[in-house]
Amino acid sequence: MRGIVVALPAVLLLAAAAPRPDPARQEKEKLQGTWVVLQLLEGGQSPPADVVEQIRLTFRGDKLLTRERREKQPEEQTYKLDPTRNPKRIEITPAAGPNKGQPFPGIYELEGDAMRICLARPGQQRPTQFLSPRGTDLILMVLKRAPR
Repeated sequence: MRGIVVALPAVLLLAAAAPRPDPARQEKEKLQGTWVVLQLLEGGQSPPADVVEQIRLTFRGDKLLTRERREKQPEEQTYKLDPTRNPKRIEITPAAGPNKGQPFPGIYELEGDAMRICLARPGQQRPTQFLSPRGTDLILMVLKRAPR
C-alpha cells in the first residue's frame, strides 16, 4: 500500500507535465502544401479568370509563398493562426513590398481540401464574415488543395 501512495504523486506530476497539443501547430500542419485559387474578390471585384487560375499559395512551415506561374520568384509572407476563435483567425505579413511588415488581419475556414480566407488591409478591422462587398478593401479567396 505504501508503494502506491509514494508512486501516485509521481504519476500525477508526470501527467501534469505532459505537453498539451498546440491547436495552432496542429492547424498549420493541415495547411501545409500548395493551394489553387478558385475565386478571388477584392471589394466585390474579380480579376480576369485567366489571372486567378494561375495564382498559387504554398504554406511551408511558418511561411506563405504566393505566386503566379509565370513569375520567377514567389512573394514571401509569414502567417499566424488562431484556430481557437470563431471564425478562425489568420494574420498574413508580407516580407517585402509596400506592405512589408504590416499584418493583414483575416479569418479562414478549412474543410478537408477546401479553404476560404478573407483578409482586411493593414490597420483595418478583421473581417467577421467571408464576404467582399463592393466599396470595401476586403479580399476573399476560395481555394482548393493542388493535386500532389
